[in-house]
Amino acid sequence: MIRVDLRLDLQRAVLHECQQRHARRALEKTTIRAPFDGVITARAAQLGAYVAPGMPLLTLVEDGALEIEAEIDPDHAYALEDSRRLDLRRRDRTAPLRLLRLSPVVDPASRVQLARFAFASDVRFNPGVTGTLEFLGARGQLPAGLIVQRGEAYGVFVADGNQARFVELPNAQEGRPVAIDLPVDTPVIVGGAGGLDDGDRISATER
Repeated sequence: MIRVDLRLDLQRAVLHECQQRHARRALEKTTIRAPFDGVITARAAQLGAYVAPGMPLLTLVEDGALEIEAEIDPDHAYALEDSRRLDLRRRDRTAPLRLLRLSPVVDPASRVQLARFAFASDVRFNPGVTGTLEFLGARGQLPAGLIVQRGEAYGVFVADGNQARFVELPNAQEGRPVAIDLPVDTPVIVGGAGGLDDGDRISATER
């Protein structure tokens, strides 16, 4: 009888220890630890409310390593990757940026690519503000809308006095912007180029 009582007592002790460990583990999971320093901007659950696993409880915005998200026109994405200068402008302030990543996917609905940037200096803006992204490409580029095809060649029309001249761009592809090495003062024809032929007479109009 004594041996039986000892076994029962031992089983109870083991069960009690397991229950305590389970309770301690469950208590540890009730403590929410932020993965980074930040500011709570929204709270979805209140004190004493029942929550289920996976339910969002709050919105935490990181206030340290900030990132800037921008929607980029695909016609400008190629110039962005090798740009000489990247800035975020807000009113009269400008903050230098550096490119972190550029999505290669063009959203079918908005027709834009998403890019993310980081602040490149001590000049920065608070989370949530908006601004204008300004960048200067390493080389001059023409948007895809100005590229025309004549025969088997792709190029652009420029004004040569009162005549239109077709300048072939060997690296040009249909539907994509192209880097150019033309002088910066070259008058590129931006309106009506689709109906021009080399040597056609043209006249300038104000736009």
